[in-house]
Amino acid sequence: MQPTVLLIGLLISVLTLRAADAPIASDVTQWQEVEVPTESRRAAREAWFTTANQSRQEWRVFTKEGQPQAQLKSEAPTDRPDRPSFTPEAGDFRGASRFVAVDDGWLVGFNRGEFGGALYWFSADGASNYKVSHHLVVDFLPFPGGIHAIEGVEHLGQSRGSVIHVARPQNGERWQATTIAKLPFAPYAASVRRDGTLLVTLSDSLVSIGPDRNISNLLSAVPWSGLYPNSSVLSSDERTLYIGMRQFVGEFDLATKKLRLLVPPGQLQHPLPTKDHGHLLLWLSTLPSMVFLGYLVHRYIVALRVSPKIGREDLVYEERFASGASQRNILTKIGGARNCLRLVVTRDILWVTSWFPFSLLATVYDLEHVIPLRSISSVELSRYFGSDTLLLTYSDESGTTHILRLIPKNRERFLAAIQFKPDLSQGTSSPLGSGR
Repeated sequence: MQPTVLLIGLLISVLTLRAADAPIASDVTQWQEVEVPTESRRAAREAWFTTANQSRQEWRVFTKEGQPQAQLKSEAPTDRPDRPSFTPEAGDFRGASRFVAVDDGWLVGFNRGEFGGALYWFSADGASNYKVSHHLVVDFLPFPGGIHAIEGVEHLGQSRGSVIHVARPQNGERWQATTIAKLPFAPYAASVRRDGTLLVTLSDSLVSIGPDRNISNLLSAVPWSGLYPNSSVLSSDERTLYIGMRQFVGEFDLATKKLRLLVPPGQLQHPLPTKDHGHLLLWLSTLPSMVFLGYLVHRYIVALRVSPKIGREDLVYEERFASGASQRNILTKIGGARNCLRLVVTRDILWVTSWFPFSLLATVYDLEHVIPLRSISSVELSRYFGSDTLLLTYSDESGTTHILRLIPKNRERFLAAIQFKPDLSQGTSSPLGSGR
Protein backbone atom coordinates (compact mmCIF):
# COMPACT_ATOMS: atom_id res chain seq x y z
CA MET A 1 0.00 0.00 0.00
CA GLN A 2 1.40 3.40 -0.95
CA PRO A 3 2.41 5.90 1.77
CA THR A 4 -0.19 8.39 0.48
CA VAL A 5 -3.09 6.10 1.29
CA LEU A 6 -1.71 5.28 4.75
CA LEU A 7 -1.21 8.94 5.64
CA ILE A 8 -4.65 9.93 4.38
CA GLY A 9 -6.33 7.10 6.28
CA LEU A 10 -4.60 8.09 9.53
CA LEU A 11 -5.52 11.75 9.00
CA ILE A 12 -9.16 10.89 8.38
CA SER A 13 -9.46 8.73 11.51
CA VAL A 14 -7.88 11.22 13.90
CA LEU A 15 -9.56 14.35 12.63
CA THR A 16 -13.00 12.79 12.27
CA LEU A 17 -12.94 11.60 15.87
CA ARG A 18 -11.86 15.03 17.10
CA ALA A 19 -14.77 16.72 15.37
CA ALA A 20 -17.40 14.06 16.00
CA ASP A 21 -19.11 15.93 18.84
CA ALA A 22 -19.00 19.38 17.24
CA PRO A 23 -22.39 20.84 16.17
CA ILE A 24 -22.82 21.22 12.42
CA ALA A 25 -24.96 23.93 10.85
CA SER A 26 -27.55 22.26 8.62
CA ASP A 27 -28.46 25.41 6.63
CA VAL A 28 -26.27 25.01 3.55
CA THR A 29 -26.78 28.63 2.52
CA GLN A 30 -24.49 29.52 5.44
CA TRP A 31 -21.73 27.09 4.46
CA GLN A 32 -18.36 28.21 3.12
CA GLU A 33 -16.80 27.54 -0.27
CA VAL A 34 -13.57 25.58 -0.62
CA GLU A 35 -11.15 26.24 -3.45
CA VAL A 36 -10.59 23.43 -5.92
CA PRO A 37 -7.07 23.38 -7.44
CA THR A 38 -7.19 24.32 -11.11
CA GLU A 39 -6.39 21.96 -13.97
CA SER A 40 -3.01 23.68 -14.39
CA ARG A 41 -2.04 22.47 -10.90
CA ARG A 42 -2.51 18.84 -11.78
CA ALA A 43 -0.51 17.34 -8.92
CA ALA A 44 -2.30 19.39 -6.27
CA ARG A 45 -5.67 18.71 -7.91
CA GLU A 46 -5.18 14.94 -7.92
CA ALA A 47 -4.01 14.92 -4.30
CA TRP A 48 -6.94 17.18 -3.35
CA PHE A 49 -9.55 14.86 -4.87
CA THR A 50 -7.84 11.76 -3.49
CA THR A 51 -8.14 13.25 -0.02
CA ALA A 52 -11.81 14.17 -0.56
CA ASN A 53 -12.57 10.67 -1.86
CA GLN A 54 -11.18 9.18 1.38
CA SER A 55 -13.52 11.28 3.54
CA ARG A 56 -15.98 9.53 5.84
CA GLN A 57 -18.49 12.36 5.47
CA GLU A 58 -21.46 11.79 3.15
CA TRP A 59 -23.80 14.77 2.99
CA ARG A 60 -27.48 14.33 2.11
CA VAL A 61 -29.52 17.41 1.17
CA PHE A 62 -33.23 17.99 1.78
CA THR A 63 -35.62 20.89 2.36
CA LYS A 64 -37.08 22.02 5.65
CA GLU A 65 -39.77 24.68 5.58
CA GLY A 66 -38.69 25.43 2.01
CA GLN A 67 -35.02 25.94 2.89
CA PRO A 68 -32.18 23.69 1.68
CA GLN A 69 -30.59 21.71 4.50
CA ALA A 70 -27.89 19.06 4.81
CA GLN A 71 -27.09 16.28 7.23
CA LEU A 72 -24.72 13.34 7.33
CA LYS A 73 -26.09 10.22 5.70
CA SER A 74 -25.04 8.29 8.80
CA GLU A 75 -27.64 10.23 10.82
CA ALA A 76 -31.33 9.31 10.92
CA PRO A 77 -33.10 11.37 8.23
CA THR A 78 -35.30 14.15 9.53
CA ASP A 79 -37.50 13.99 6.41
CA ARG A 80 -38.11 10.24 6.42
CA PRO A 81 -40.24 9.34 3.37
CA ASP A 82 -43.27 7.06 3.50
CA ARG A 83 -42.41 3.36 3.55
CA PRO A 84 -44.57 0.25 3.42
CA SER A 85 -45.42 -1.43 6.72
CA PHE A 86 -43.92 -4.70 5.45
CA THR A 87 -40.39 -5.56 4.29
CA PRO A 88 -40.45 -5.92 0.48
CA GLU A 89 -38.79 -9.11 -0.79
CA ALA A 90 -39.14 -10.66 -4.22
CA GLY A 91 -37.18 -13.63 -5.51
CA ASP A 92 -33.48 -12.93 -4.89
CA PHE A 93 -34.12 -9.24 -4.25
CA ARG A 94 -33.75 -7.89 -0.72
CA GLY A 95 -33.07 -4.46 0.72
CA ALA A 96 -35.31 -2.25 -1.42
CA SER A 97 -33.97 1.28 -1.74
CA ARG A 98 -36.89 3.31 -3.17
CA PHE A 99 -40.64 3.30 -2.56
CA VAL A 100 -43.65 5.22 -3.80
CA ALA A 101 -47.26 4.69 -2.73
CA VAL A 102 -49.85 4.14 -5.48
CA ASP A 103 -53.59 3.68 -5.34
CA ASP A 104 -53.41 -0.11 -5.27
CA GLY A 105 -50.26 -0.62 -3.20
CA TRP A 106 -46.58 0.22 -3.63
CA LEU A 107 -44.01 0.55 -6.39
CA VAL A 108 -40.66 -0.64 -5.04
CA GLY A 109 -37.21 -0.26 -6.58
CA PHE A 110 -34.43 -2.77 -5.96
CA ASN A 111 -31.00 -1.52 -7.03
CA ARG A 112 -27.92 -3.68 -6.50
CA GLY A 113 -25.70 -1.75 -8.89
CA GLU A 114 -23.65 -3.96 -11.20
CA PHE A 115 -25.38 -7.01 -9.67
CA GLY A 116 -28.73 -6.06 -11.14
CA GLY A 117 -32.05 -4.69 -9.99
CA ALA A 118 -35.74 -4.54 -10.76
CA LEU A 119 -38.90 -2.49 -10.32
CA TYR A 120 -41.73 -4.35 -8.53
CA TRP A 121 -45.35 -3.73 -7.59
CA PHE A 122 -46.53 -4.87 -4.16
CA SER A 123 -50.03 -4.95 -2.79
CA ALA A 124 -50.77 -2.70 0.19
CA ASP A 125 -50.23 -5.57 2.64
CA GLY A 126 -47.26 -7.05 0.78
CA ALA A 127 -49.05 -10.37 0.22
CA SER A 128 -48.72 -10.26 -3.58
CA ASN A 129 -46.28 -8.75 -6.04
CA TYR A 130 -45.05 -8.87 -9.61
CA LYS A 131 -42.10 -7.53 -11.56
CA VAL A 132 -42.80 -4.40 -13.56
CA SER A 133 -39.40 -4.10 -15.29
CA HIS A 134 -35.65 -4.74 -14.97
CA HIS A 135 -34.85 -1.06 -14.39
CA LEU A 136 -32.38 -0.15 -11.62
CA VAL A 137 -34.38 2.64 -10.00
CA VAL A 138 -32.28 5.38 -8.40
CA ASP A 139 -35.20 7.56 -7.31
CA PHE A 140 -38.89 8.22 -7.93
CA LEU A 141 -39.83 11.74 -8.99
CA PRO A 142 -42.85 13.97 -8.29
CA PHE A 143 -43.03 14.70 -12.00
CA PRO A 144 -46.14 16.18 -13.67
CA GLY A 145 -48.19 13.63 -15.55
CA GLY A 146 -47.80 10.63 -13.28
CA ILE A 147 -45.05 8.61 -11.66
CA HIS A 148 -41.56 8.94 -13.10
CA ALA A 149 -38.18 7.64 -12.02
CA ILE A 150 -34.51 7.90 -12.91
CA GLU A 151 -32.68 4.62 -13.37
CA GLY A 152 -29.25 3.38 -14.46
CA VAL A 153 -25.89 2.11 -13.35
CA GLU A 154 -22.19 3.02 -13.51
CA HIS A 155 -19.65 0.19 -13.47
CA LEU A 156 -16.20 -0.58 -14.92
CA GLY A 157 -16.04 2.54 -17.05
CA GLN A 158 -19.56 2.17 -18.42
CA SER A 159 -22.27 4.63 -17.43
CA ARG A 160 -25.87 4.53 -18.66
CA GLY A 161 -29.30 5.67 -17.55
CA SER A 162 -32.76 6.85 -18.50
CA VAL A 163 -35.92 8.52 -17.28
CA ILE A 164 -38.90 6.17 -17.17
CA HIS A 165 -42.65 6.70 -16.86
CA VAL A 166 -44.51 4.14 -14.74
CA ALA A 167 -48.25 3.84 -15.30
CA ARG A 168 -51.21 1.49 -15.76
CA PRO A 169 -52.92 1.61 -19.16
CA GLN A 170 -56.27 1.14 -17.38
CA ASN A 171 -57.43 0.52 -13.84
CA GLY A 172 -57.04 -3.12 -12.94
CA GLU A 173 -54.23 -3.71 -15.43
CA ARG A 174 -50.62 -4.24 -14.46
CA TRP A 175 -48.17 -1.39 -14.07
CA GLN A 176 -45.80 -0.84 -16.97
CA ALA A 177 -42.54 1.13 -17.31
CA THR A 178 -41.73 3.10 -20.45
CA THR A 179 -38.50 4.93 -21.26
CA ILE A 180 -39.18 8.57 -22.10
CA ALA A 181 -35.59 9.90 -22.21
CA LYS A 182 -32.18 8.30 -22.59
CA LEU A 183 -29.55 9.86 -20.35
CA PRO A 184 -25.91 10.25 -21.47
CA PHE A 185 -24.63 8.85 -18.16
CA ALA A 186 -25.85 7.10 -15.03
CA PRO A 187 -28.04 9.30 -12.78
CA TYR A 188 -27.26 9.98 -9.13
CA ALA A 189 -30.06 12.40 -8.16
CA ALA A 190 -32.81 14.57 -9.65
CA SER A 191 -34.97 17.56 -8.78
CA VAL A 192 -38.06 18.94 -10.52
CA ARG A 193 -38.85 22.64 -11.08
CA ARG A 194 -42.37 23.95 -10.94
CA ASP A 195 -42.52 24.28 -14.74
CA GLY A 196 -41.80 20.55 -15.08
CA THR A 197 -38.11 20.88 -15.96
CA LEU A 198 -36.09 18.00 -14.57
CA LEU A 199 -32.55 18.66 -13.29
CA VAL A 200 -30.53 15.43 -13.24
CA THR A 201 -27.14 14.98 -11.58
CA LEU A 202 -25.26 12.38 -13.62
CA SER A 203 -21.98 10.59 -13.04
CA ASP A 204 -20.20 12.78 -15.60
CA SER A 205 -22.39 15.84 -16.12
CA LEU A 206 -25.39 17.87 -14.99
CA VAL A 207 -28.34 18.11 -17.41
CA SER A 208 -31.86 19.49 -17.64
CA ILE A 209 -34.81 17.83 -19.35
CA GLY A 210 -37.62 20.12 -20.42
CA PRO A 211 -41.33 19.29 -20.66
CA ASP A 212 -40.63 18.59 -24.35
CA ARG A 213 -38.13 15.89 -23.19
CA ASN A 214 -35.19 17.63 -24.85
CA ILE A 215 -31.95 17.26 -22.88
CA SER A 216 -29.72 20.29 -22.33
CA ASN A 217 -26.25 20.12 -20.85
CA LEU A 218 -25.71 22.44 -17.87
CA LEU A 219 -22.25 21.38 -16.69
CA SER A 220 -19.72 19.04 -18.30
CA ALA A 221 -16.50 19.25 -16.28
CA VAL A 222 -18.07 18.01 -13.05
CA PRO A 223 -15.75 17.63 -10.05
CA TRP A 224 -17.63 14.83 -8.28
CA SER A 225 -16.08 11.78 -9.89
CA GLY A 226 -15.37 9.54 -6.91
CA LEU A 227 -17.52 11.70 -4.59
CA TYR A 228 -20.80 9.90 -5.41
CA PRO A 229 -23.66 12.43 -5.28
CA ASN A 230 -26.73 11.02 -3.53
CA SER A 231 -29.39 13.74 -3.44
CA SER A 232 -30.36 17.16 -4.78
CA VAL A 233 -32.82 19.93 -3.89
CA LEU A 234 -33.77 23.32 -5.27
CA SER A 235 -33.80 26.58 -3.38
CA SER A 236 -37.22 28.13 -2.81
CA ASP A 237 -36.71 30.55 -5.72
CA GLU A 238 -35.45 27.67 -7.92
CA ARG A 239 -32.36 29.62 -8.89
CA THR A 240 -29.93 27.31 -7.13
CA LEU A 241 -29.51 23.54 -7.08
CA TYR A 242 -27.85 21.91 -4.07
CA ILE A 243 -26.25 18.47 -4.48
CA GLY A 244 -25.30 16.22 -1.58
CA MET A 245 -22.17 14.09 -1.96
CA ARG A 246 -19.09 12.83 -0.19
CA GLN A 247 -17.20 15.57 1.71
CA PHE A 248 -19.13 18.47 0.11
CA VAL A 249 -22.46 19.95 -0.83
CA GLY A 250 -22.42 21.31 -4.36
CA GLU A 251 -24.12 24.67 -5.01
CA PHE A 252 -24.98 25.21 -8.68
CA ASP A 253 -26.22 28.61 -9.87
CA LEU A 254 -28.66 27.88 -12.71
CA ALA A 255 -28.27 31.38 -14.16
CA THR A 256 -24.48 31.65 -14.25
CA LYS A 257 -23.81 27.89 -14.58
CA LYS A 258 -21.22 28.16 -11.80
CA LEU A 259 -20.62 25.40 -9.27
CA ARG A 260 -19.23 25.89 -5.79
CA LEU A 261 -18.26 23.15 -3.34
CA LEU A 262 -19.35 23.93 0.23
CA VAL A 263 -18.45 22.68 3.69
CA PRO A 264 -19.81 23.69 7.12
CA PRO A 265 -18.16 26.85 8.48
CA GLY A 266 -15.28 25.95 10.78
CA GLN A 267 -16.21 22.27 10.64
CA LEU A 268 -13.70 20.85 8.19
CA GLN A 269 -13.65 17.37 9.67
CA HIS A 270 -11.53 16.20 6.78
CA PRO A 271 -9.09 18.98 5.80
CA LEU A 272 -8.12 19.34 2.19
CA PRO A 273 -4.46 19.71 1.18
CA THR A 274 -2.98 23.05 0.30
CA LYS A 275 -0.72 23.42 -2.70
CA ASP A 276 2.33 22.41 -0.68
CA HIS A 277 0.51 19.48 0.90
CA GLY A 278 -0.57 18.32 -2.54
CA HIS A 279 3.00 18.36 -3.78
CA LEU A 280 4.11 16.47 -0.68
CA LEU A 281 1.47 13.79 -1.19
CA LEU A 282 2.45 13.43 -4.84
CA TRP A 283 6.11 13.15 -3.88
CA LEU A 284 5.34 10.48 -1.30
CA SER A 285 3.24 8.51 -3.76
CA THR A 286 6.02 8.52 -6.38
CA LEU A 287 8.87 7.87 -3.93
CA PRO A 288 8.78 4.04 -4.24
CA SER A 289 8.95 4.29 -8.05
CA MET A 290 11.83 6.77 -7.84
CA VAL A 291 13.76 4.53 -5.44
CA PHE A 292 13.22 1.48 -7.67
CA LEU A 293 14.31 3.42 -10.77
CA GLY A 294 17.41 4.62 -8.92
CA TYR A 295 18.16 1.04 -7.94
CA LEU A 296 17.88 -0.10 -11.57
CA VAL A 297 20.19 2.67 -12.79
CA HIS A 298 22.73 1.85 -10.05
CA ARG A 299 22.77 -1.84 -10.96
CA TYR A 300 23.07 -0.94 -14.64
CA ILE A 301 26.07 1.30 -13.99
CA VAL A 302 27.73 -1.42 -11.88
CA ALA A 303 27.15 -3.93 -14.67
CA LEU A 304 28.71 -1.56 -17.21
CA ARG A 305 31.82 -1.19 -15.06
CA VAL A 306 32.42 -4.94 -14.87
CA SER A 307 31.40 -5.74 -18.44
CA PRO A 308 34.28 -7.14 -20.52
CA LYS A 309 35.94 -5.12 -23.26
CA ILE A 310 35.62 -7.24 -26.39
CA GLY A 311 36.90 -6.34 -29.84
CA ARG A 312 35.38 -7.62 -33.05
CA GLU A 313 38.46 -9.72 -33.67
CA ASP A 314 37.87 -11.60 -30.39
CA LEU A 315 34.32 -12.72 -31.22
CA VAL A 316 33.66 -16.38 -31.81
CA TYR A 317 29.88 -16.16 -31.60
CA GLU A 318 27.35 -13.39 -30.97
CA GLU A 319 23.59 -13.01 -31.12
CA ARG A 320 21.34 -10.27 -29.80
CA PHE A 321 17.89 -11.87 -29.83
CA ALA A 322 18.21 -15.01 -27.72
CA SER A 323 15.88 -15.90 -24.84
CA GLY A 324 16.54 -17.25 -21.41
CA ALA A 325 16.03 -17.17 -17.66
CA SER A 326 18.09 -17.64 -14.54
CA GLN A 327 17.08 -20.54 -12.29
CA ARG A 328 18.07 -18.72 -9.10
CA ASN A 329 14.53 -18.25 -7.73
CA ILE A 330 10.89 -18.23 -8.72
CA LEU A 331 11.02 -14.55 -9.82
CA THR A 332 13.93 -15.10 -12.20
CA LYS A 333 12.40 -18.31 -13.54
CA ILE A 334 9.11 -16.60 -14.36
CA GLY A 335 10.74 -13.34 -15.53
CA GLY A 336 13.69 -13.83 -17.81
CA ALA A 337 14.20 -12.40 -21.27
CA ARG A 338 12.37 -13.15 -24.50
CA ASN A 339 14.13 -12.25 -27.74
CA CYS A 340 16.23 -9.59 -26.00
CA LEU A 341 19.08 -11.63 -24.48
CA ARG A 342 22.56 -11.06 -25.84
CA LEU A 343 25.02 -13.99 -25.96
CA VAL A 344 28.66 -13.13 -26.67
CA VAL A 345 31.33 -15.84 -26.87
CA THR A 346 35.10 -15.36 -27.18
CA ARG A 347 37.86 -17.95 -26.89
CA ASP A 348 37.83 -17.55 -23.13
CA ILE A 349 34.43 -16.32 -21.91
CA LEU A 350 30.69 -16.46 -22.39
CA TRP A 351 29.01 -13.11 -21.69
CA VAL A 352 25.27 -13.28 -21.00
CA THR A 353 23.73 -9.81 -21.02
CA SER A 354 21.03 -7.72 -22.71
CA TRP A 355 20.75 -4.48 -24.61
CA PHE A 356 19.24 -1.14 -23.61
CA PRO A 357 16.62 -0.57 -22.30
CA PHE A 358 16.22 -4.25 -21.30
CA SER A 359 19.68 -4.12 -19.77
CA LEU A 360 18.18 -2.01 -16.94
CA LEU A 361 16.37 -5.12 -15.75
CA ALA A 362 19.07 -7.68 -16.56
CA THR A 363 20.59 -7.61 -13.07
CA VAL A 364 17.14 -7.76 -11.41
CA TYR A 365 16.43 -11.04 -13.21
CA ASP A 366 19.99 -12.34 -12.76
CA LEU A 367 20.81 -12.20 -16.46
CA GLU A 368 24.15 -10.41 -16.31
CA HIS A 369 26.97 -12.99 -16.25
CA VAL A 370 30.59 -13.04 -17.40
CA ILE A 371 31.42 -16.76 -17.45
CA PRO A 372 34.93 -18.16 -18.06
CA LEU A 373 34.46 -21.13 -20.38
CA ARG A 374 36.56 -23.32 -18.09
CA SER A 375 34.06 -22.77 -15.25
CA ILE A 376 31.15 -24.30 -17.20
CA SER A 377 30.56 -27.72 -15.66
CA SER A 378 27.69 -28.95 -17.83
CA VAL A 379 25.20 -28.12 -20.53
CA GLU A 380 22.02 -30.18 -20.76
CA LEU A 381 19.28 -30.32 -23.36
CA SER A 382 15.93 -29.71 -21.67
CA ARG A 383 12.35 -29.43 -22.93
CA TYR A 384 10.53 -26.46 -21.44
CA PHE A 385 6.92 -25.66 -22.40
CA GLY A 386 7.35 -27.45 -25.70
CA SER A 387 10.66 -25.76 -26.63
CA ASP A 388 14.22 -27.13 -26.68
CA THR A 389 16.33 -25.22 -24.19
CA LEU A 390 19.82 -25.49 -22.75
CA LEU A 391 20.48 -25.68 -19.01
CA LEU A 392 23.97 -24.28 -18.52
CA THR A 393 25.65 -24.77 -15.14
CA TYR A 394 28.80 -22.99 -13.98
CA SER A 395 30.57 -21.98 -10.76
CA ASP A 396 31.88 -18.50 -10.06
CA GLU A 397 35.12 -17.61 -8.28
CA SER A 398 33.51 -17.99 -4.85
CA GLY A 399 32.32 -21.50 -5.67
CA THR A 400 28.65 -20.54 -6.02
CA THR A 401 26.79 -22.60 -8.62
CA HIS A 402 24.62 -20.82 -11.19
CA ILE A 403 22.14 -22.39 -13.60
CA LEU A 404 20.89 -20.52 -16.67
CA ARG A 405 18.20 -21.68 -19.08
CA LEU A 406 19.26 -20.40 -22.53
CA ILE A 407 17.45 -20.53 -25.86
CA PRO A 408 19.88 -19.39 -28.58
CA LYS A 409 18.61 -18.94 -32.11
CA ASN A 410 21.33 -21.26 -33.43
CA ARG A 411 21.85 -23.91 -30.78
CA GLU A 412 24.53 -25.94 -32.61
CA ARG A 413 26.73 -22.92 -33.40
CA PHE A 414 26.38 -21.66 -29.81
CA LEU A 415 27.40 -25.06 -28.37
CA ALA A 416 30.34 -25.26 -30.72
CA ALA A 417 31.43 -21.76 -29.71
CA ILE A 418 31.47 -22.62 -25.98
CA GLN A 419 33.24 -25.90 -26.95
CA PHE A 420 30.48 -28.30 -25.98
CA LYS A 421 29.42 -30.97 -28.46
CA PRO A 422 25.66 -31.68 -28.71
CA ASP A 423 24.52 -35.24 -28.10
CA LEU A 424 20.87 -35.25 -29.13
CA SER A 425 20.51 -39.01 -28.96
CA GLN A 426 20.25 -38.99 -25.18
CA GLY A 427 16.92 -37.17 -25.20
CA THR A 428 15.77 -34.31 -23.03
CA SER A 429 17.65 -33.14 -19.94
CA SER A 430 20.72 -35.16 -20.80
CA PRO A 431 24.32 -33.92 -20.59
CA LEU A 432 25.74 -32.81 -23.91
CA GLY A 433 29.34 -33.26 -22.84
CA SER A 434 32.05 -31.20 -21.29
CA GLY A 435 35.07 -31.70 -23.48
CA ARG A 436 37.06 -28.94 -25.06
